[in-house]
Amino acid sequence: GYMTDTILTRDMWMHRLDISLATQRAMAMTAGHDGRITALVVRDVQQSLGPTLRRAVRCDLDGPAGGSYLVGQGEPGASVRMDACDFHLLASRYASFDEVRPGISVEGDAALVEQALAGTWALY
Repeated sequence: GYMTDTILTRDMWMHRLDISLATQRAMAMTAGHDGRITALVVRDVQQSLGPTLRRAVRCDLDGPAGGSYLVGQGEPGASVRMDACDFHLLASRYASFDEVRPGISVEGDAALVEQALAGTWALY
C-alpha cells in the first residue's frame, strides 16, 4: 500500500515536474492535490530529519503546492522561504542544496537552515 499509494504518486508527480521543466511550461497545480503531496513529503522529512535538528526550522514553500511547515523540535531557530517545486527537487535529490540555494531566502540561523536543507530527503 505504501509503495502504491505514496511512492508511485510522488514518482508520477516528479515526472510531471520533469516534463514541465524540460518543456519550459508552467505545471498546472492545485493546493488540494499538489499541496497534499507536498504535505506528505514534509511529513516524511520531519520524521527522519526533525529529531536530528537542535531547533525547528520554519519552511515557507511558495506556490499552489506550498504551505508553511515546521521541521524539527521546539521553537523555530530560523525560517526558510523557497518554491515548493524546488523543495521537491531537493527532497528527491534531483537537485542539490547548491543548485536550489539561489532561490532560497533565509532568516535567522543560516547554519541551521543549511543543515536542515542538506538533510532533506524523502522517497519518490
